Amino acid sequence: MAEKKDVAMNTFTPATDAAYIYAEVADGTQVKIKKSDLFKTIPYPYTGCGIIISNLENGKWYRIAIGSWGSDSSSVIINTCKMYGSGAPSSRLFYVSADGYSGNQSISILGKGGTALNISKARIVYQASSAIKVMLDIYVSSSNINLYKISYSNNVNFVFQEPEEVSESIPEGYSVREFIL
Repeated sequence: MAEKKDVAMNTFTPATDAAYIYAEVADGTQVKIKKSDLFKTIPYPYTGCGIIISNLENGKWYRIAIGSWGSDSSSVIINTCKMYGSGAPSSRLFYVSADGYSGNQSISILGKGGTALNISKARIVYQASSAIKVMLDIYVSSSNINLYKISYSNNVNFVFQEPEEVSESIPEGYSVREFIL
């Protein structure tokens, strides 16, 4: 009978998918967990909270999140905080609800802090399609370039990303709902 030998986990071959996940428990014993069992203990994908910190420039649109397919809903609470840089700090707290079909996409301002310019507009870019995901963009309205913290919570189906500069023009075949913050 072959002797069992512990293998250092840092020597495992990297992979993008597997039926089992190998782990180490508190006493140092190695264990194998079915991926499906492990995922039962993890919250639904694309939920929860996080923060993105990035320099954003005045007068530009930035894509900050991709939502679910147009036939599903996506919603989140977002807090944007402009740090002191080119002007006083300020913040905006807002709720986003998006899908591709209802025509009832909404962005509601929940609160404002400070009097300085900040994120002045947000928009939901979508198609009435179950094969296309909704997109969430913000418009920066402040002096020059400033450091922003974009915090999100109570997230359902949005995947947040490093802000990506996008055109003011809407891609052909898409619709947009734009909101003043």
